[in-house]
Amino acid sequence: MDRDLKKIHYDAFQGKDDYIPLTVKVAAPSMTDFTNWDDMNDPEKAIQSFTEHNRYSLRVTSDWVPVMESNFMESLIPSLFGAEIYRSAGGLIDVKAFIKDIYETEAMTVTDLYGGQTERALSHLRHL
Repeated sequence: MDRDLKKIHYDAFQGKDDYIPLTVKVAAPSMTDFTNWDDMNDPEKAIQSFTEHNRYSLRVTSDWVPVMESNFMESLIPSLFGAEIYRSAGGLIDVKAFIKDIYETEAMTVTDLYGGQTERALSHLRHL
C-alpha cells in the first residue's frame, strides 16, 4: 500500500474511507516506578509510563495507530460534583464520598469547571 499513512488514518476516522486501521496492543510490565498518581501529576512521567507499558506495540511496524491515555478520567467527573481527590494506599487515585445517600443528589449542583482537578486535567491533556 503506497498511500500516505497519515491521510489513510485521517480519511478513515473522518468517515471518508471504508478502510479500517489495524490496532495492535501488546502490553508489557512497566519498568518505571511511577504510580498513577505520579502520571497524573507529571505529564512527562505519564508519557514515559505509556511508552514503557506499550513498548512491544510500539515496535510493531504494521498499521499501528498511536494513542495516549490520561489517568484523570476516573477522578475528573466526580470532582465536578464536589468530590475531593486523594491518593489511596498503593498510590491509586480515588475520590472521597461527597454525598451521604442517593437523595442528596436532588440538591447537587455542578461545581466551577475550573475548580478541583479540571484545570490540571486540561493542562495535562494539552501537554499530551
